[in-house]
Amino acid sequence: MKLYDETMEALRFSGDFCEKTLERLEGTPKRKRVRLPRVLAAAACIILSAALLFGTVWAVSPEFRAFFLQNERIGTVEQVTLPREPGTFTVQNYGLITARYYRLDGTYENHDGCHGFLPVEKDGKTTLYRLGEDGELVEAEPSRHVQQSVDYAGQHWDIDFLIYEGEGDIAVGLDRDGQAWSLRDANTWTVGVLKPLWLQPIQIDLTTGEVTDRLADLNFTPPDGLMWSSFDVTVNLNPGGRIALISCHMADQSYRYYRADLETGEITELGGEAYEGQTVFSQSMKLYNDNIYSNANYQLSVLESDGTWRPLLGEGERCRYDSGRYALVENRTFGQFWLLDLDTGDRLVLSDVEGAIDFNANILYSPNQKLLALDKVSTSFDSLNVRTFAVIDPENQQMVTLERTPGMPEYMCGWLDDAHFIIAGRDAVCIYSVR
Repeated sequence: MKLYDETMEALRFSGDFCEKTLERLEGTPKRKRVRLPRVLAAAACIILSAALLFGTVWAVSPEFRAFFLQNERIGTVEQVTLPREPGTFTVQNYGLITARYYRLDGTYENHDGCHGFLPVEKDGKTTLYRLGEDGELVEAEPSRHVQQSVDYAGQHWDIDFLIYEGEGDIAVGLDRDGQAWSLRDANTWTVGVLKPLWLQPIQIDLTTGEVTDRLADLNFTPPDGLMWSSFDVTVNLNPGGRIALISCHMADQSYRYYRADLETGEITELGGEAYEGQTVFSQSMKLYNDNIYSNANYQLSVLESDGTWRPLLGEGERCRYDSGRYALVENRTFGQFWLLDLDTGDRLVLSDVEGAIDFNANILYSPNQKLLALDKVSTSFDSLNVRTFAVIDPENQQMVTLERTPGMPEYMCGWLDDAHFIIAGRDAVCIYSVR
């Protein structure tokens, strides 16, 4: 019964792949098919295709689960048409996606992400805007003004921020020089303090001026042969603040990685089995929650407690992984893409994405991490040229894809807030909402 239920669930989301396979198997028009044989054929098709796509991984992990995301692919190609007058916007509906095109009265300044607000600079002054109830851009009002004088590790900060608060923990601090900073919350600013050989993140409480430095006792000396300077060493902490991943950018363009246990003080250089027997042409390690992942040569592995690396991909698969909960995996044999959920091990199969998504797509997370966006760009000298983007709701197993023709040089795409995706040029932005 369980196999039947899982097969029928997969059938609901399998899309054109199984539809076309059934037509080839049955060799009869759709209107003449008999329902019971069709269900049995579909079940066999899905079991066969899943075994082909994921057979290697299934053999390793019998608890493996795959879900087919229902992709609503917008049939109309978006033609970005921007208004001419500054301070105005137009609206275009594309089914599940509503696009709003804004001509700004100034220049968009994406200083530090600034989720929830649009920083616009004009005549040397930066103004933050938010979305109004009817989609218009409204000048945001600061909730308070904070001033702190902070000295730490031989460095000094004169903090003079106007604090703008959005939904949840979204907050932005606008300093007196017009620089807008994304804040951890309305009271906490994360900034780098320059150590002798690396830039170390600390947190400053904007209410009290108190400094939190969870890396204060880290006794690490970078290896010789860094690329340029201290900025070639980065340190990332896990949420609990005990494990740190240290990345060193070397002069030969390679990276060296270290795991630091901040409770015991133990520092271990990583590599070993993750690269054993390989000529490494692509090298990356990332820290997500309490785990360290290696993606050498696009082959994703996770560091086990005994110091060995456990591979997460099967034969014929390669992976793009930059950060967060999901990795983009491609089965090169079948031309199939899916998202690997690092929390559960589940595979979220992206159906009907041929030509819309490729292996170079970036995974962009909404601030609350509940929605994802994948982009396909054709980068030129001065523009991203976003040709396609897909918005994915993993929890509800839904996906919507929009192909587009850019109407301006574009240099940034990402999330404005938890409900709006943004593609920005210098004096114009496109903001999208998905129903």
